[in-house]
Amino acid sequence: MVFAVYEQGMRIHTPADKMLNRPEIQAAAAISAQRRLADEASDMDHLQQMAEQPFFRLNPSLKEREEHNPNHGQEAIKAYAKAEEALDTHTSDQKRIPAYQVMHSPVVFASTATSLNQGWRLMQDNQVSFLPLLDQEERVVGVISEVDLLREAAGVGRLLTRDNASQAKDLKLGDFIIEPLISAVPNTDIRDIARLMLERHIAVMPILDDEKLVGIITRKDLLLGLVNEALDLMT
Repeated sequence: MVFAVYEQGMRIHTPADKMLNRPEIQAAAAISAQRRLADEASDMDHLQQMAEQPFFRLNPSLKEREEHNPNHGQEAIKAYAKAEEALDTHTSDQKRIPAYQVMHSPVVFASTATSLNQGWRLMQDNQVSFLPLLDQEERVVGVISEVDLLREAAGVGRLLTRDNASQAKDLKLGDFIIEPLISAVPNTDIRDIARLMLERHIAVMPILDDEKLVGIITRKDLLLGLVNEALDLMT
């Protein structure tokens, strides 16, 4: 298990491999600098469609070759699959970078009962852009960002508008939690984290060890970790 999903502080049993194999999230272990990110159907789906789709050829010799070998398209798909498998094997041989090597720790956090003003001051005093939120049982239940607070203060957030801005003093940070919360464990490869954060549009990921908050990883942390690895390989 490298990832966990939480709602209302309770972990939902969602195997990591199932999460990463959803249609919108390709297997994170297969990411590499040589492979592009597909926004639509995968290459394999595209090849399958092309192999099954009838079409006309202008070259008679090609048409005759197709008639003699009707499984030519399927053979091409098998060849592509073998090449992809070889690429995945090469990727798996890359040096793993565990999350604990790049995460921020110790973590500045806040209670869900913290007011908006207190949360803002906490961020400014500690020069952080994200605050993990803990409930009364000290379980991580969400993360709020500096941008979230600024939007609410400007009256363009999810809860506060220019018409009800006076209600800001009654709101707590816990009111702004967006669920579910996705977390990782300290030994998760940062490539897996990077892929998941990219596909889910996540700006920060809490790192939990035995259900306890031990760090957070931002997109900047991931970028620095991957760049440093590339520089190490070049030296």
